[in-house]
Amino acid sequence: SKLIKSGYDVWLGNYRGTSYGRNHTYMSPNTRQFWKFSFDDLYQYDVPATIDYVLGVTGQSKLNWVGFSLGNTGLIGALSLFPKYNDKINAAVAMAPAVYFGDTKSPLVRLVTPIQRAYEVCTDT
Repeated sequence: SKLIKSGYDVWLGNYRGTSYGRNHTYMSPNTRQFWKFSFDDLYQYDVPATIDYVLGVTGQSKLNWVGFSLGNTGLIGALSLFPKYNDKINAAVAMAPAVYFGDTKSPLVRLVTPIQRAYEVCTDT
């Protein structure tokens, strides 16, 4: 990757239950308890733990988040539940976010939201 070759740390996160998220300290994916989690668990535990882990290992105070679909949903949920994590994110790039930004108070997001809606209408064939 060009980012790695340029000297950046690149961390790839993955939510539990996926083919790369099947390791657990004491539960097996073959048990019912392993699969007993919800979106709320992603917001409350997984995203904050990921952010804290990366910042702890790197010694940085902020990170840049690039997410796709559910990765963005998890970030938005965590930032909503724990506002202190907003200070730990330098920038977030949300590709295919599975969230609705229409009621946000952010001037920038309010400016971009109509453009996104127009794009969806134009490409919906």
